[in-house]
This record gives sequence, structure tokens and C-alpha cells, in this order.
Amino acid sequence: MSEPERYYTMSQYRDETALAFLYRLNLAAERADLNFRKSSADRERHIKRFIKKLSDDQLKRTLESQRFRRVSDLEFVLKQQEEVRQKDGPPARQSRDFRADNVVRDRYKPRRQDRAYVAQGDEDSGYDEVDERETGVRSAPAVNNPST
Repeated sequence: MSEPERYYTMSQYRDETALAFLYRLNLAAERADLNFRKSSADRERHIKRFIKKLSDDQLKRTLESQRFRRVSDLEFVLKQQEEVRQKDGPPARQSRDFRADNVVRDRYKPRRQDRAYVAQGDEDSGYDEVDERETGVRSAPAVNNPST
């Protein structure tokens, strides 16, 4: 693959930060002989290409609303964004939906769902006796231990 082709088809890796992707895209642009540091038109196209290829939609919307005179200005903004994300916790660019209503139910089922045990103890335990017809649970018959 030629260097210009590599530059124009480059996309952000799944676990790559936006700043690391910018550095990689800058290197590919230099290898493809794009003069984005000196030509304002090339710089603008280069930055637009970077923003278009970002995987973080929130960051993409934020950067689209800004103008950058130099690539170093964009680098500064991305460094600030990384610092904020490190303070806040994990990155928000996950593509999966982790809402509470999207949880997979019954993933870990107990081995035996049809067993219920009723403990029998002192009659003066303070608990009311529950009728089998109310709960649908049968109590296990008491076993007399002849060794005692």
C-alpha cells in the first residue's frame, strides 16, 4: 500500500486514544508528503480528516465546532480532554449500550430452581408458621435420628 493511500484510509484503532491517533495520522501525512504544517488549506483538510475518522462521537461533535490555526492547538485540546477523562474514569467512547434496561437477564441460573428448604427449629422462634397453600413450598419431613 502506498503512503498516500495509507494516509487516506487510516482509521482510529479501537483502544487508541484520540491524541495517539492524531500523532499516527500526522506521521502518515508526513510520509505521504502532505505539507499540512505549512499550508493552511492542507492543515484544514488534515484536521477535518482527523475529526471525521474519530471513533468518539462526543469528542467529534466538540471538535467540529472549533477552529484550529495550528495542529499544536488541536494537540493541546486533546491533551486536556485526556486529562479530564483520566480524572473522571473510563472512556466514554464505548460503542456498546450499557444502560440498566439493556442488561442480559438470567445469564447465571442456579443449578436447581425447583428446590426449597424450610428450616425447622424451636417452636418459640418468633416466626409465624406459613401454610403450604400460601407459598406453594412443601416442607421437608422431619427425620428422626435413632442414634440420639
